[in-house]
Amino acid sequence: MRVYILLAILLWTGLKTAPQEGTRQFSIPLSDLSAPGSPLMASGEASFRVVKSLDRIDAHCTLYGELRNASSKTIIAFEASLDLIPGRAGCVHYDYQIDYAFDRDLLGPSSQYSLSQDISTWEEVRPRGEYAPDPPKAELTVKFVEFADGSKFGDSHWGDDLPNQRKKEIERMSQLLRAYETGDHFALSKAVADGLAQQDKPRYMDVLLREIQDCINADGPDAAAEEIRFWLANARGRIPTN
Repeated sequence: MRVYILLAILLWTGLKTAPQEGTRQFSIPLSDLSAPGSPLMASGEASFRVVKSLDRIDAHCTLYGELRNASSKTIIAFEASLDLIPGRAGCVHYDYQIDYAFDRDLLGPSSQYSLSQDISTWEEVRPRGEYAPDPPKAELTVKFVEFADGSKFGDSHWGDDLPNQRKKEIERMSQLLRAYETGDHFALSKAVADGLAQQDKPRYMDVLLREIQDCINADGPDAAAEEIRFWLANARGRIPTN
């Protein structure tokens, strides 16, 4: 599964009321802000722990949640965004860009994609003066869904570029296989290392190369080559052409 998750931690300062020292723990439900008719439905809750001291605010979040395929169709890719706001110590923003085109299994009807995770503490240096705490939020928005039959829900730049990304991934995997099959035992490792060393490569290509590198490190180049063949075989006849 090609999984691209972008994380941004945003910190801000507002002015109004005096801060209080201490620790606050609370939970709020995960709100689904997706457009009507979204085939993916979000549910769950976010638990926050916010610690305020004299000169800083620390926040920690544990998210329990899932995206469920509520449609009658099988999903091959989707994009969604998540915002977690504990009330003062900033905002955690995730962009999920999930592509199952090369994976063993797709996201069938009633299947779930887990959103659960434990998010590391983020902090803010407390400013001088007073501030107004923002209301806590946990919000998810499904932006784009592609079904296995080629039909789509929503629209996004990532979704528009997905056919091009897949084509380039297939080309790169085919090149790596040729390097493995025509070179010596270290040819695949060298080809992957050379690819990772290239500047300004697309993020999805970096993710692909690091996946292959991890497989080489764990099980060797023979197993990595077999995994590449597996991904390519899954993609044949599966990637929509319309």
